[in-house]
Amino acid sequence: MSGRNFQHNFFSIDRIETSESMLSDLEAAIVSVEGLDPDIVSGVKDAWEKAHAKAANILYWPDKLIVEYNPAIWRIARFPVGIRLFSSPWSRIFVFEFATPNSRLPFDCFPSQEAKLGVMVHEIAHFIDDHRWNFDLPALIRESREYITREQRAELLAFVGAPCSIFHANQSLVESTMQGLGLPKEKFQQEIRAMAAVETLGRIGMERSGDLVKFYEEIGELGLPAHRILEEYLSTNAFCLAGLTTTPHLNESRDYGIKKARDLHAARADLCRYLRGQLDLSSLRSELKELGYKVSKDETIKEYKPLSCIEFSSLRAELGEETRSKARAFFQEYAAWSCFQDLERCLEDIEDEIAHSI
Repeated sequence: MSGRNFQHNFFSIDRIETSESMLSDLEAAIVSVEGLDPDIVSGVKDAWEKAHAKAANILYWPDKLIVEYNPAIWRIARFPVGIRLFSSPWSRIFVFEFATPNSRLPFDCFPSQEAKLGVMVHEIAHFIDDHRWNFDLPALIRESREYITREQRAELLAFVGAPCSIFHANQSLVESTMQGLGLPKEKFQQEIRAMAAVETLGRIGMERSGDLVKFYEEIGELGLPAHRILEEYLSTNAFCLAGLTTTPHLNESRDYGIKKARDLHAARADLCRYLRGQLDLSSLRSELKELGYKVSKDETIKEYKPLSCIEFSSLRAELGEETRSKARAFFQEYAAWSCFQDLERCLEDIEDEIAHSI
């Protein structure tokens, strides 16, 4: 998650201090520099630790993970959260870092426990996905920098295990972006949910039935300046225009929609120019076609299943089935939007894929 994108830095240390919901001396010093209430940051840290404990019951991964506060990752790379690895002679220890609240964004970007759970399940899904493809560090860094597929695979696996949590994590990114821009999020709750649904579909790389250009145009007509949210989105990428999730060896294929990060950035920029009235619809359609934009399967790839590129063996099956049942009921509440119907269809596809994989 970042943005929610996976931040992966490797270095050695002499010792590791853990504080179990309390701030370390270094964290306390950073909090003081940021001008924040240490009790508030400590409470956010505690919530992240609880989210990790619950996430470990959804997807299994054996490595140890500790939580630390580090607002520097936001200032350096606009990551509200990130992961790094401590090199240790005894074991691998991952550090989950959260960057907000801080002096520039004085609020928690993922305020609900549900949203935090979605972020944590996503991070564990990264570990599982990297292990499946036997990535060495150079290959991992190369795919992360050039393509969006690594993020999509992690988000799709996380969605299989905790669909509502993933939705709420994406809704939090939309709402936090609005909060940072000073936009009245209370006024646009229905529209925000729809944007979160579209973003979730893009991040998991499943098919979408709606015309997304028309969708964002309608959002604007309802009074919500979608272009401002897309331009300042707190995630590194806005995935609404991404293509289908694919395996690493299909990264270069244009058959599955936009895969390259730079193409996704260009597509977002063109969409925002259109929403600002700086580009006509015909030119936008032409630009998106040139970039390889598509959000559904065509006849040439009708047999392709995005779910075939993720690993189900680490999923706690019984709990995952329960969470998907709750998600189906939740998404049905907003059936007026086609994006929620698409999410329901995704859940049906997941159930079918799991049934065939057993």
